[in-house]
Amino acid sequence: MAELTASDVETGAQQEPRSPSAVAEAGGEQGGSYAGNSFKELSQRLHRRRRSSGSHHRKPKSNPKGWHRGKHRAEDLEARPNRIVNINAEQDFEFCTNFVKTSKYEPYSFLPLFLWEEFNPRTKIANVYFLFIAVLQVIPSITNTFGIPTMLLPLVFVVAVDAVFMVIEDVERHRADRRANSSPTAVWDAAAGKFRAVSWSEVHVGDILKIRNREAIPADVLLLSVAEPDPAAAAGICYVETKSLDGETNLKIRQVPKGLVGAVRRSAEAGALRGRVVMEHPNRLINNFAGTLVMAAGRGGAVAAAAPIDAEALLLRGCTLRNTRHALGLVLNTGMDTKIMMSMTAAPTKASRLSARVNREIKRMAVVMLAFCALGAALSTAWLARDSRDAWYLKGGADRYVEGQGDAAGELVGQYVIAFFYYMLLLNSFIPISLYVSMNFVRFFQAWFMNQDLEMYHEETDTPARVRTMNLNEDLGQVSHVFSDKTGTLTCNVMDFRKCSVGGKVYGRGITEIGRAALEIAGKEVPKEVLEAETLSRRVAAPHVNFYDPAIFADMHPQHGDGDGDNESAAAAEAQAQRLAAFFTALALCHTVIPEKLQDGEVVLSASSPDDEALVLGAKYFGFEFLDRADTTALIRRTVVHAPEGDIERYEVLHVLPFNSDRKRMSVIVRCPDGAIRLFCKGADTVMLPRLRGGAHRRWRRRSGKRRSGLARRGLRTLVVASAVVPNDKFAAWAEQFDDASGDLDEINKRNAGEPNRIEDLMDVIEMGLELLGSTAIEDKLQEGVPGAIASIMAAGIKVWVLTGDKEETAINIGVACQLIWSEERMDRLVINLKGANGS
Repeated sequence: MAELTASDVETGAQQEPRSPSAVAEAGGEQGGSYAGNSFKELSQRLHRRRRSSGSHHRKPKSNPKGWHRGKHRAEDLEARPNRIVNINAEQDFEFCTNFVKTSKYEPYSFLPLFLWEEFNPRTKIANVYFLFIAVLQVIPSITNTFGIPTMLLPLVFVVAVDAVFMVIEDVERHRADRRANSSPTAVWDAAAGKFRAVSWSEVHVGDILKIRNREAIPADVLLLSVAEPDPAAAAGICYVETKSLDGETNLKIRQVPKGLVGAVRRSAEAGALRGRVVMEHPNRLINNFAGTLVMAAGRGGAVAAAAPIDAEALLLRGCTLRNTRHALGLVLNTGMDTKIMMSMTAAPTKASRLSARVNREIKRMAVVMLAFCALGAALSTAWLARDSRDAWYLKGGADRYVEGQGDAAGELVGQYVIAFFYYMLLLNSFIPISLYVSMNFVRFFQAWFMNQDLEMYHEETDTPARVRTMNLNEDLGQVSHVFSDKTGTLTCNVMDFRKCSVGGKVYGRGITEIGRAALEIAGKEVPKEVLEAETLSRRVAAPHVNFYDPAIFADMHPQHGDGDGDNESAAAAEAQAQRLAAFFTALALCHTVIPEKLQDGEVVLSASSPDDEALVLGAKYFGFEFLDRADTTALIRRTVVHAPEGDIERYEVLHVLPFNSDRKRMSVIVRCPDGAIRLFCKGADTVMLPRLRGGAHRRWRRRSGKRRSGLARRGLRTLVVASAVVPNDKFAAWAEQFDDASGDLDEINKRNAGEPNRIEDLMDVIEMGLELLGSTAIEDKLQEGVPGAIASIMAAGIKVWVLTGDKEETAINIGVACQLIWSEERMDRLVINLKGANGS
């Protein structure tokens, strides 16, 4: 953290902006430090200097020239490498407004833009042709319609029909823009000392917004604070729903920058913040952000410090706030500078493959017609030159073509040109304008029937089919391949806790849809007792838990054993009970779920992953209920094993090592009620098994591995759960290094770019030598009607490809369950496995 100098404050007005890391390191590097002065005095000094210099001209643009078009010059970017946003102060640069426009036309631009699209030779050559014919029809020397452009009537009709449809489509875009720009939000009013309601279009860069739970975010915002359940123990965590950006329904975690956690507890304190954000220029990378937050201590206070900020601290336009009553944020990007708008492209002119084919065929027909016109004109001219004197009906008009009388050659050339275009008028029906009229009418009625089709109506969500671009109707019949992922497309993306394996023993009876498919592949029938267990599991099911197995409750309470002869010894039974307790404790702690209380008092879980939600509810089902996470404390109510019913245990959360697609695991480091520091980790077996320690656990790993393979064949998503006790001195040394690396902007940038970095190296170090606790098995059911839909698509000759990250056995069984592939008796199956450098 570096001290802010007068040079840093004046960067935006007088000096070339520097990189975020340069600003963070500015303290101590330049002379003339004003550390003893207040931030207010420095701002006033800068303001007086501006006024004395008489600089009342328009502020410079915040982005380099040509930035949005990608045509900025290197010298412009070098002169202004960063975007600078002042907090609760006048901005040094001019930013775009928050007004957005996704519509294609405006009243003043509709006619020229639409006419260009309709008469563009590359896309609608037929319209150009018919317009040319209409022009020929008004030329007196060649007209065959007495100078009346009869071709204009059908041409105007075709163009008018297109215009009506274009207007209808664009009106919908205008309405969507109007709804977005007029949506309400709350902006801090410094004069009134409170937040006031404004429309989205009135939001400006540098404003402080108050965004309430389940409200859409109007601009790209830096998270300043969230409504904390316990203000004295601020956590600064909230969730956002990003499906408008990336299509994912999972919630994402957002974190207030470390230097601001707990700094803003009341709305008025937001207006007392002073500082600036030095950041990258707007771009379309929604998962990347680099900037530096330079904060002052407050009004009249000394300059505080600078700290890096990344994408985890941003609330992007188009997302929806979740899991908190409200959040306060500083607007960094508005309007067309927001990431969602920079990712959008202009509304294209859409044409189907049929239209493109028609254009090509029309060009070929035009060539044939021109050849006939040229041939007809040549023969006509030759006849006039040789035989027209004998044609009494020409009344001697052919004398001028006779050699020696006037300019016979010139007259013949002129007659050739006139005859050429005259034949063009005679043969203009080679290219039928009725074809375009018919196509537009057919598309219109196709769209109407599709909109009214009850077979494509989803009653649960009251969602009918909607044809938004009629020009693409016929492309539906020309699809040759369908590429799909599995989760959320073929499946419901709603997880149920079905089975678990602890201490080499699998718990959970019943069968899944994919398990049925596995038996079908093997040519076996589902056992009667399995069907009965499946029926019982549905009777006792809880939200996201579909589990039935009395054995697990007997093992969790060994004193209630049934006395069978093959029961384990008392010591072994007690050890299994402790393993089960540790296993479900790990599920109740190792996650990023936050309970969210709705207005009606109902408590729902906000989770960044549906797997986490199912695992937490599964732990609750077995008596390990996660209650809340307040700052660094996680509360769990235990109702089984070694604890009186209803006892609440407090775990101090020291660090959360998040999941990502590269790590394939997540960990949480907690201080347990007994004072011991323990790491709980869960993840894919491919990355978890190498992290387990050997010795007595090798047998469990071998037995659990066989069980996990069996679960995978049933189409269940499996995760390995493990833990480790971390000595205090080892954790203290590791935490110091990890905090240092996490605050290093260079390491953060390396991690965002997927390069080797100290942050992930230190995560790897602490996550070694783990003790296996068990594995979980979660079911993600197929959506209703998926097998029939895929079978129908394939029967139509369309090739279907499905991408999944499941194991080979799971992928095959899922393919059979959704009728993507058949049993080996009916279909040849080719399995290709690629081995990496490590043999995996």
